[in-house]
Amino acid sequence: GYIVTANQAVIDESKYPHLLTKDWGYGTRSQRINDLIAQKIKGGEKVSTDDMQKMQMDNTSEIAALLVPELLKINISDPSVREAQKLLEGWDYTQEPDSAAAAYFNGVWRNILKLAFGNKLPKELRVEGDCLNVPPAKNSGPADQQKKLVRECGQRDGDTAQPDGGDRWFQVVRDIVEDQDNEWWKAPARGREAALESRDDLFAQAMEDARWELTAKLGKNVSTWSWGRLHRLMLKNQTLGTEGPDLLQRALNRGPWNLGGGEAAVNATGWNAASGYEVVWVPSMRMVVNVGDWDKSRWINLTGASGHAFNAHY
Repeated sequence: GYIVTANQAVIDESKYPHLLTKDWGYGTRSQRINDLIAQKIKGGEKVSTDDMQKMQMDNTSEIAALLVPELLKINISDPSVREAQKLLEGWDYTQEPDSAAAAYFNGVWRNILKLAFGNKLPKELRVEGDCLNVPPAKNSGPADQQKKLVRECGQRDGDTAQPDGGDRWFQVVRDIVEDQDNEWWKAPARGREAALESRDDLFAQAMEDARWELTAKLGKNVSTWSWGRLHRLMLKNQTLGTEGPDLLQRALNRGPWNLGGGEAAVNATGWNAASGYEVVWVPSMRMVVNVGDWDKSRWINLTGASGHAFNAHY
């Protein structure tokens, strides 16, 4: 037998008296790992060190597997948006750095979250600099048809703003995706754009918004798009790499690197959908232990073993 744990609660909290965390994962990663192991041992095969290493680098997006079939059912009349939608046809939901489909889907996912939830959250949760015209009231809300509106901007740091797109939001969307007329799918008119009255209205708008957002970031030609160009990691020295002189920052920092993976993938490379696509956290260490042959075990650190910037092991 085997035990799979990937930040989800493995015990009933009501039966365990000691606080471990209030921020459990929702089981997306652990279920994927369990599925990969089950596929491997189904025919009686054993799981090798190489197999486990490959599993740790699995880039599959479970939220894409849920939403892409629904996105492809939507009739898109704009030829440019349809061109982007076609990227999702035949996609295997893996988020490789060179994947145009992964880039577009994550753009759509970000805009789904913004339209369905982000514009309805209080300013204390929205990303700083994200401004809306809302009714003058104590609580925040989306712009509506009232004549008197005030401009209200978010207050949360980009790395902690909501909706961040993690597996908590996966679960929220799972819970309402079959309910086409759920209130969360509705949004008020924006300028010349009509109000959104259903899930598919909102999905269509998110696909359009993502098309133009990625056009601005990656160019008009969708064949040149790639997830890694959006999803980049910069390693910053924690002493002078963030606030020091530019010359020191260039000497001490490393990157950027174009990464695959994503939120709640087994290969977890975090990004906050409320603020952008840049990588905000990654695994600090990976390890595969072979208890049958210890010498076949392997591990790797995120950064090197030396603190000297010009050392080969920095």
